[in-house]
Order: sequence, then C-alpha cells, then structure tokens
Amino acid sequence: MLVTNEMLLSTICTASKRDRREAFEQIKIIGNKAIATNGHVIIEIENNTGIDIADFPEFDGIKNTEDEILLHTSEIEKIKKLKVKSSIPILNTVKIGKNDNAETAHITIPGIDNPTTIKSSQTERLEFPDTEKVKESTNSNKKIHTSYISPCELQRILDVAKKVKSEVISLDFFEDSTQWGNKTPVAIKFEIVNETEHKITGLLMPKRHPKE
Repeated sequence: MLVTNEMLLSTICTASKRDRREAFEQIKIIGNKAIATNGHVIIEIENNTGIDIADFPEFDGIKNTEDEILLHTSEIEKIKKLKVKSSIPILNTVKIGKNDNAETAHITIPGIDNPTTIKSSQTERLEFPDTEKVKESTNSNKKIHTSYISPCELQRILDVAKKVKSEVISLDFFEDSTQWGNKTPVAIKFEIVNETEHKITGLLMPKRHPKE
C-alpha cells in the first residue's frame, strides 16, 4: 500500500497518545485509506494522488500487501523525523508492505540515494474500532443540512472554549433560508458550555463551497 506523508501526519493529530485503549493509538491503513480515531473524532483520508505503487523502488524484499495494517503513532513520529518534503511526488510517499514471513508490516521510506525501512512494532492483533459501523449511522438519507465552515474561524471559537476550560460546545444547525429562489446558508448557533459566571453564545457564519 502506498500512502502520502500528509495522510500519516494528518491522521496522527486525531489518534490518542498514551491511551489505556491501545487501539486508539493506532493508525489503520487499508487500501488507499488511512483512518484514525480517539473515540470522539474519526478522520479518514483517501489517497487520490494517482501515484502508481509500481513506481516505488523495491527494497529488502518488502512486498506490497492489501491486508489491513495498524501503525502505532510512535512509528509515524519516526517517519516524520526522517521525511523531507520533496518536489518529486514519489518521495512524498511511504510504502507499507510485508516480507516473505508476513508477520509484521514494514514501512519503506524512499530517498534520493537509498530507501530506509522501519519494522512495525505491531506483532499482535488489536481490534481497531469499527468506524464503518459509525459511518452507517450517518447515511445521507438522514442528513438534514450541510454547512461549510472556515477552520480558522472554528479555531477562534475553540480558543475561547479553552480559555474558559469548557468541555463541550453545543451547536444548532438550521435549514437554509430561501431568497429569490436560491437557498442561502444560515448561521450556526453555538454555546460554549462552561462553569464560569459567563454565558458564551455566538453565531458562526458558513462559507460557500470552494467550487461554487
């Protein structure tokens, strides 16, 4: 399997660190997807770069595999230290495969001179959370409303929540209003629930889809 640096470095932000539930410290690699969860957030990133795994150099007899692989966050931290962003697309990927004994996964990191291989520490089978079952509960037929929001503006709200040591934020989504025959996005109402003497509420203005 071939995954990009961005896939690994983005999913590691979601995976737990030093969690008593070891499965939440793993990144699941299957097909062209990387999946991570901390039990509250699920991130799934799909590789659509079009880079062919056949173009990846063979090294140490590591063969491609389509088996589900779990990588510990510590192994991705090792990759992070070794990788340097390159203008050559293939050098911005890593290959995850197995050798002939097929006991553990090997991560091959390409380089200008010689590739580097990291052997996965995962030797026993962990039960990664069934994220597909959770996805089924968000069937599109049940969807009420879609809003596009700016990560930067969302971060502003999160910063306020952290300052007042809030543990939860409530969000209310409203149906689009209709003006002149066109649907217009409606602001998302939020409340930062906290134990201070302040009631913190506000509106987050949605954005249009980038392609519109």
